[in-house]
Amino acid sequence: MSRTLALSRGALCVSIDVELLWGVWDHVSERDVLLCKARERPVVHELLASFREYDVPATWAIVGRLV
Repeated sequence: MSRTLALSRGALCVSIDVELLWGVWDHVSERDVLLCKARERPVVHELLASFREYDVPATWAIVGRLV
């Protein structure tokens, strides 16, 4: 594959932390967790809607604790 062909299509990397307070579980309140849930989930839904709208393939990595 030529270099020109390889670069003819764009690529995007979206890296977001949606592990609901990952790394700070030792000093958060239940209110903090609820706020993260309320704010993070709509962001993920909007991202998925945008990926669908623009036909963007996506691969996800999910922390096992969330499953």
